[in-house]
Amino acid sequence: MTERAKGGSPRAALWMAAAAGALLAVSLLLWQFAAAPARLLAAEGVEATATVVEGPEEGGGVVTVAFPAPDGQEVRVRGVVSEAFAATLAEGAAIPVRYARSNPQVLEVEPGALAGPARVTGWLAVAMAALFALALARALRRRGGMGD
Repeated sequence: MTERAKGGSPRAALWMAAAAGALLAVSLLLWQFAAAPARLLAAEGVEATATVVEGPEEGGGVVTVAFPAPDGQEVRVRGVVSEAFAATLAEGAAIPVRYARSNPQVLEVEPGALAGPARVTGWLAVAMAALFALALARALRRRGGMGD
């Protein structure tokens, strides 16, 4: 039986494992990038009362809020919120927010909003790790590195 009839060459299986490894690396970097604001808020989040100074834009879910930083200066930040949450907001309304003490521009206007992207990219990384493990196992089997 030829190698192609068995399901491909060992070299092709190694290339597939390498491609899956590259996808895993990219997904891990994406996860780190997406989770960074949520991790920062978990480590040094400060609760404050902000005032909605602009928005929400119609159909948008982008609002601008102002709140006092620890040094007393006013901070203005644009934040993205879900359409459902935006519907509950009006200009001039006082709302609770969380911001990072070291960087007040890292802001969570809608509770839990920063955890969503981190969770999704984390599951993507898990899926890519499983794909890499399967591709690597297949490549090793093709090379004779694992018993059948």
